[in-house]
Amino acid sequence: MEKQFVFQNKIGLHARPATSLVNLAKQYSEQIYLLKGDKKANAKSLLAILSLGIMSGDTVILQVTGENETDVMMELVKFFEQSANQE
Repeated sequence: MEKQFVFQNKIGLHARPATSLVNLAKQYSEQIYLLKGDKKANAKSLLAILSLGIMSGDTVILQVTGENETDVMMELVKFFEQSANQE
């Protein structure tokens, strides 16, 4: 399952929100990836996420694969919507 969105956090996906994302992703057994351009990062790895260099306005694809992918996708989308309002 995939969902494309434009990253809205004003200062990008820096260490603090990336750490929160990793902690959330690690709660699930599903495979979770972020894609930006031709780069793909495991959402359970802080260094992998930071290596994408996601900035405000970047188009990102969220991929979730596994038994409960729909529920996990909904939780991750909620995380990104909430992080859009934070710095």
